[in-house]
Amino acid sequence: MMEWMYVVDYLLVGALLVMMAIGIAFSAYMPALDKWNKRYFLVLFSLLFLCSVSCLLSLIFYEDPTKATTERVIYFFESLFMAVPIFMPTIFLLHCSHEKVKRNVLFYAMIALLCVYFAFLIVAQFTDVFYYVTPDNRFFYGPLYNLSLVPLILIMILNIVGVIIRRKKLSDKYLVALLVYLIPMTAALIIHMFINVEIFVVFGMALFAIIMFVLILSDNMEQYMRQQREIANQRANVMVLQMRPHFIYNTMMTIYCLCKQDADKAQQVTLDFTDYLRNNFSAIASENPVPFADV
Repeated sequence: MMEWMYVVDYLLVGALLVMMAIGIAFSAYMPALDKWNKRYFLVLFSLLFLCSVSCLLSLIFYEDPTKATTERVIYFFESLFMAVPIFMPTIFLLHCSHEKVKRNVLFYAMIALLCVYFAFLIVAQFTDVFYYVTPDNRFFYGPLYNLSLVPLILIMILNIVGVIIRRKKLSDKYLVALLVYLIPMTAALIIHMFINVEIFVVFGMALFAIIMFVLILSDNMEQYMRQQREIANQRANVMVLQMRPHFIYNTMMTIYCLCKQDADKAQQVTLDFTDYLRNNFSAIASENPVPFADV
C-alpha cells in the first residue's frame, strides 16, 4: 500500500512540474495575454513550480533516515512557497476591481494573516507544537498543527467573500475563474487539517491555477481579437480615405470632358456617381458587412 502511495505521489509531483513549466512558458510567450496578467501568472506559476520542486525533494529524502534535518528544511520552504499562491488571488481581485492595493482593508487583513502564518512557521522550527521530524526522518503532526493552517483558510474565506462582494465589478469569466480557484482550495485546506494530503493540496492548487489561467486567457483572447479587428477596420478605412480623393478627382474630370462631348451621358454618369458616393459613405458608417448585391 505504501509503495503505491509513493508511486502516486511521484506521479502527482511529475504532473505538477510539467503543468507549471507549461504555464510559465504560455504566460511568457502568449501574445494575447495583457502585460499585467502576464506578470501575475508568471509569478504564480513560478511559485507553484518551486513548491513542486520542494515536494519532489521531500519525497526523495523521505526514505533516508539520515536526512531528518534536510527534510525539516525542505518542509519549511514547501510550506512557505504554498502560502504565497494562496494570498495572490487577493492581488488579482483588487486589480480587476480597480482598487488601490495600498489603501485596501482586505489587503492589510491578508498581510496580517500571512504574518501570523509565517510566525507559526518560525516557531515550528524550534518547538514540536505544530509539527516535528523524528531523528529517523519521520514526519508527525504536533498538537497545534491545525492551528497553523487557520490563517491560510481564513485568507481563502476572505478572498471568497471579497469576490462575492465585488462580483458586479468583475466580468463573468473573471468571476468564475476566481471562484474555481478559491472554493475547491478552501475545501482542500480544511481536509488537510485532519488528513495529511499536502501533495494533493499543491496539485489541486496548480490544477485550479491552470483552469483560472485558461479562463483569463480566453477572455484576453476575445479582447485581443476584437482589437485586431478594430485595427484592421481602421487600416482599411485609412486606405479607402487615401484612395477616394484620387478616384473623385478622376471621375469629376471625366464628367467635365463628357459635358462637351455627350451631355446626356455626362448627366447619367453624374447620377451614377452620386448613388455610388451615397452607398459608399453609408457602408463606411455601418459596422455590418456589405451584401454582394449592393456592390
